[in-house]
Amino acid sequence: SSAALARAAGQSRPQEATRRTGLWAAMASEDAMRRAALHQQVAAEEGALVTAQVAQERARHQIDQLRIELQDARESARTAQETSEATLQYLEAEANSLRGTFLALCMQCACPISQETLREPVVAADGHTYERRNIENWFARGSLLSPMTGVPLGSTELVANQFATQVVQRLREHGEEFEVSDAQEEVQAPAGLLLEAALRGDRQVCINL
Repeated sequence: SSAALARAAGQSRPQEATRRTGLWAAMASEDAMRRAALHQQVAAEEGALVTAQVAQERARHQIDQLRIELQDARESARTAQETSEATLQYLEAEANSLRGTFLALCMQCACPISQETLREPVVAADGHTYERRNIENWFARGSLLSPMTGVPLGSTELVANQFATQVVQRLREHGEEFEVSDAQEEVQAPAGLLLEAALRGDRQVCINL
């Protein structure tokens, strides 16, 4: 009986060892699989982290580039605005200068007797230009003095002023509703003062005007 137990025990030991070896192998395999899965998970997470960092760096670079472009756009807009303002100021100054010249020409195209726009300009013996109707009426009232200087005129002869006629025509072509009265309002020139002074016979006022 003891011998049988011994023989049975001797036979079970190799089987136990084999079972344990198999169990250890299974455990080692399972551990290796867990380790491999863990390594794969870590590698995947590291890859995702690297991808996220690259995307973040790319986004940061794009944001910096957009900031630079926005700053450049602001500078360009500021420069364009300054250029536009300078151009506008220059054009306004030129327009004012041209308007001043236009008004001066308008005033020169007024008859000094009536302060009305010349229609049929003529030159009298004093060298000044008048509206034919006005200077003829002046002579018809018996005055042989110059309406401008008060000096006696040597002649009542009148010569058509072709140049003044052409200037008035040009002004009418390029000026809307051209009237000398508009120019007088711009420069605040009182109309009719020369005529009033002439009718009063006030020579000094005529000379000053």
